[in-house]
Amino acid sequence: MKLAQNRLLIIATLILVLLVATLFTIRIEKAQANNNETYDTVYYFSDLPEEYSNRAYYETILNSSSATSSLTVVWWEELLSSTEQAQDTLPFYQRFMTWHEGLSSYSSMYCSYVVFELKNGFRPSGLEYSGDFTSSLADFFFAIDNIGAEIMFVCDTDESRFYYARDLLNHVDVHVNTDLDTIMIDSFVRRIENEIPGGDIQDTTIFLDQYYSQTYFLREYIMAYFAQVYPVSITVDYTTCETDDFFTDLLSAGNVRVIGYNMHGQYVDFATGNLYASPNTQGFEDLLVSYDDEFDGTLFRLRALGSTYYDTSEDWIDEISSLGDVYFGADIFINISKTVTWWSQFADYDNIYTLGSAVASFETTLASIFSTMIAFGDLSVYDIWFGECDVTYKPVIIGEGGWIYIPGRMLENWQYVEESDFDHQCNQL
Repeated sequence: MKLAQNRLLIIATLILVLLVATLFTIRIEKAQANNNETYDTVYYFSDLPEEYSNRAYYETILNSSSATSSLTVVWWEELLSSTEQAQDTLPFYQRFMTWHEGLSSYSSMYCSYVVFELKNGFRPSGLEYSGDFTSSLADFFFAIDNIGAEIMFVCDTDESRFYYARDLLNHVDVHVNTDLDTIMIDSFVRRIENEIPGGDIQDTTIFLDQYYSQTYFLREYIMAYFAQVYPVSITVDYTTCETDDFFTDLLSAGNVRVIGYNMHGQYVDFATGNLYASPNTQGFEDLLVSYDDEFDGTLFRLRALGSTYYDTSEDWIDEISSLGDVYFGADIFINISKTVTWWSQFADYDNIYTLGSAVASFETTLASIFSTMIAFGDLSVYDIWFGECDVTYKPVIIGEGGWIYIPGRMLENWQYVEESDFDHQCNQL
């Protein structure tokens, strides 16, 4: 039996090596063939209107090197018919699908560069179209890849949240993924689970800063996540965003209390709706120790999830840090979503864990990735993240002793595309 298993392992290893070698050979052959062509056009697709191109990565990418100055840039809306251009009030995914379905040929994109940017990622506003959109996107990438296009896909939704549609990434040369919130929240919760025998989150107070207290994040991240991973059934439909009922159920199910923070510098208990001016008030102190009668302090834990995004962030981090000094310590997890001068005062705190240290240099790196792509250089140096694409980049720094779980959980509640909805027709083209 053991010998047979070893043989199977050897065979599987040989198959994997052969597959990798084959893919590598295909990529080399493609690069050699492309080097014989003249690449002089960049097609730029973005879910932001052209008038907001300054908020996209448009200028960063296209000003990346002197080589880009000789390229002709075509904003994707220029490809639309006059009728399609007039439909500029429709969401991007609808406009793209209409254009894609009516297209008879991709010949204009022969041996070109294509940047496809979803600055807003796959969002719930398009959930009813998500399967059709990702299928169209996969077909589009497949078609232009086969006529020599070099493709950069920039997306703000982590791959774990469009798991069933990840096949679309097989047809792009580099996937730049900017979503830090998904892996932030996933790893945050999983670390708490690992601290508790049995892995069930209980007797825990979770603080959220202003950024993570927004309705969108509560519904699409916090509530969706807990509705699936929490062992006690929570019956509230998270999509309705009935936060009071949801967080009341979460509190009664396992003494899990979630406290947000608003733009006025007030803390809000999502289970009760009560507001607190600061952690130093008596009401707030009573709130923190309002566990069951058997509470003796040994199970009490505070965990906080925040960012550097808002002006209130500095005060929030400072107050939560001081709170931890009184109540048995509070580990704080911060998304460095915005470079700020005041961060240095917290940089050496032992109980603060950060993500996004590479955000400050992200645009420089993004420009370098594009410059490497148009020079047919080695993109593998940017392959630092787990993903379906041969080259997947995230603006994070990977090192020893990290706290992020890679890859993230594949949760059904987090999926923007259901398995039955993704219909990739590439092999039929």
